[in-house]
Amino acid sequence: MNSALMALDWVRRVLHGIRCFLAFELPEDIKTIVTQVSGEIRKSSLDVRGSGRSFIHLTVVFMGDIESEQVSLMGKPISVVCSDHSPFTISLKPMGCFPNSRNPRVIWLGIDADLDRMSRFRDDLQQALSPFGIKEEERVFRPHLTLGRFKKPGKRQTELEQLLAKLPAICPVRGPHSG
Repeated sequence: MNSALMALDWVRRVLHGIRCFLAFELPEDIKTIVTQVSGEIRKSSLDVRGSGRSFIHLTVVFMGDIESEQVSLMGKPISVVCSDHSPFTISLKPMGCFPNSRNPRVIWLGIDADLDRMSRFRDDLQQALSPFGIKEEERVFRPHLTLGRFKKPGKRQTELEQLLAKLPAICPVRGPHSG
């Protein structure tokens, strides 16, 4: 990164805080499957910027840019909410795209879980964080693992559809996992 870009990044962090989210860590076997699927995406001619294995996570609450002083203050209310919820069991579902495969922006791997309970957990976290200015997400909770973002949505729908259909051969759906 050149010095001008580093300076702009520093200014962004000083003025806007730290980009934060709350997420579940994934079990190693799911990370391995994600690596296999990501490899298939990289082998394709799809113009996708992939998420590295170490960055794959299941976001529960996106908080945006937070002042660094606030981060440590959020620990207690987050811990209280977490202690009120038992671990979740998850399994993988097929791949998909946001907003859809005709005009893809994001390619993702689905997560299956007790969505009602997971949604209540997210809602409880958001409510506990509201005194810190965290806005509540109004959309329905749709857990997924972002595998990559399309650099430019293109006209490769046939190849994308073939890749999406190939998922069971790449990585059979596994589960359940507790976390």
